[in-house]
Amino acid sequence: MFPVDHSILAPSAGRVDPEAAPARPAVVLLCDATGIPILLATTADARAFLRKRLGPGPDAPRADVPSGDAALPEVIGARTLRLAPRTDLSSIVARADLTLVGSGFEADLAFLEVARRAMPATWEALTERWRGWFIHLDPEVPGWRKTNLGDAASGTMPAEIQHLIGPVNSKNLASKLGEIIDDAFDLCRYPRELALAPRGTACAYKEMGRCPAPCDGSEPIDSYRSRVRGALDELRLDPACRGSAWQHDMQRAAGAQDYRVAADLKGRLDRLDALGKPALREARPMDTLRFVAIYGAGRAGWARAWWIDPWTCHPLGDFSGADLNASATNLHRLVTEHGRDLDARLPGLLARGVDPTLVGIVARHLVRKRSVRSVGLLRSPRAGSPSDEPARLHAAYRKFIAAAARVEQTDVEEFDRATLA
Repeated sequence: MFPVDHSILAPSAGRVDPEAAPARPAVVLLCDATGIPILLATTADARAFLRKRLGPGPDAPRADVPSGDAALPEVIGARTLRLAPRTDLSSIVARADLTLVGSGFEADLAFLEVARRAMPATWEALTERWRGWFIHLDPEVPGWRKTNLGDAASGTMPAEIQHLIGPVNSKNLASKLGEIIDDAFDLCRYPRELALAPRGTACAYKEMGRCPAPCDGSEPIDSYRSRVRGALDELRLDPACRGSAWQHDMQRAAGAQDYRVAADLKGRLDRLDALGKPALREARPMDTLRFVAIYGAGRAGWARAWWIDPWTCHPLGDFSGADLNASATNLHRLVTEHGRDLDARLPGLLARGVDPTLVGIVARHLVRKRSVRSVGLLRSPRAGSPSDEPARLHAAYRKFIAAAARVEQTDVEEFDRATLA
């Protein structure tokens, strides 16, 4: 999906010329004469990046070159190494492969593919920190556990991805997510006792009326499993739509002057609201993960849209900001077609593994500040859902395409991801 756009070779007994690189955002792979990768990076300006790493080209103005006394940080595996002053990579670099990108999102995707292709032996270690975090909540298994899907490679990852709730972008947030779900839906906080049901020991939450206590048999275990399935169904909804049944029951209890029940339901609704916080707002069962990503296309006046689901991520095409109505209509048609195709294939896909690093990239961009995400990811609703309104979606696509097409400077980070593999 991400071919090399420019490959700059060093002439015999010469060096790679940075001036041959375009001044555009790119993923840069530097290799030695035998093709072994030396450095893999993303940058907002490939020419300036090569000037810093390899020294200026023969015609480059000296003012563009950073001071030679500055030490350049490099990342090797999980360790940080500072190169000695005046380190010159030009003596060992024989080729620079450039993959041009239009946004930080596309740069992350391209980096993932280039790293997998060029550094297969170290790729998993390089991308470990990119993985999103989930909790695995299976109605048949007591409690939940945290996972970054690293067990996907070993084949031990849960096959039923509808029991994976996320993504969030850290292990600590995954713990918080699990605790909030337990609290909001009054699920068991002590899975070891639940595993002993009906001979477990009830905790203080039973005395507080906050748990029906399936552990000691007060609640049948089948009833508890049904409540877990109900929690998963509720989490599939948009945060604004959750708890509607509780809201109705609370109003009915208040009308009947049953203030104890009304207060209990009000508390549950308040606890459920915590799942709408920015860092957790997109945490849902993974079978509902489907987005349209709309970012810059790397050329003025155009936006690039991507389709994302748990198994794939690919471009839908470039859309002009000059004719927003036509662009939004075309994008809406493509998204609708992809959604219908996914719905038709979903039963067979649920047992398939997912790419944990791809999901991590999506998680990273999902939890960015809303001010940054005016250009970014838009959840694609399932057909027939309350948010599946053509007029609303068309307006959203217009807004996102217009914002992305106006982007003059890309959000690609300049950061060395791997070196001396």
